[in-house]
Amino acid sequence: AGQHAQYNTGIQTLFGQTPQDGDTVRAVIEAGSAIVYGSAIDQSGDPTFIPGMRTRERFDLILLGIDVDEDGSVDIPDINNDGILDRPLDVVTSLFPASVRVIVSTEFGNAVGRGLEIISSTSDAEFVDTKGTLVIGATGDLKGKTGQIRVRAHDQTSTEEFVIPIRFL
Repeated sequence: AGQHAQYNTGIQTLFGQTPQDGDTVRAVIEAGSAIVYGSAIDQSGDPTFIPGMRTRERFDLILLGIDVDEDGSVDIPDINNDGILDRPLDVVTSLFPASVRVIVSTEFGNAVGRGLEIISSTSDAEFVDTKGTLVIGATGDLKGKTGQIRVRAHDQTSTEEFVIPIRFL
C-alpha cells in the first residue's frame, strides 16, 4: 500500500528484450487494487496518450487434460495449450458409461469445475458434479468410430471452449 513503482522502457527493463512494434506490458494484480498507467513513445518522440479507464481482468482458462482414473493426476494432457487434447480419450462401447474428470484451471492454477458444460457430443455425455466429473455413454453402434465432446468452461470473468477427441473401442 502507498507504493509507487516506475518502469521506463518497460520491454527492455522487465524482459531484457528489444521492443518491437505493438509490444505491450500487461499488469496482473492477483490481490488488492492498483492504479496502472502506461504510455508509448513512437519514432517521432511524442508520447501517445490513452485516457485511463476502469477495467476488469480476464483470466485465461486452460484445459490441463483428462484424469482417466480420477486419482487427481492428468493422464491425457493438452501440452501445447491449444484447447484440444493431445490424443483421443478411449471410451469402451458398453451398456455402462465411462467416468473421467476434466481438469480446467485459470492461468493462476485455480480449479474450474463448477462452470463446465457440454456444447456438443458425438455420444451421450454430461457433467455430474462440480469437480468436473464427466460421464460418457457409448452404444455399440459407435464401436470403431471417432468423435468429440466440445466443452465450454467459464468462471466469473472468462469463457473458453475445449475439444476432447474420442476413440470408441
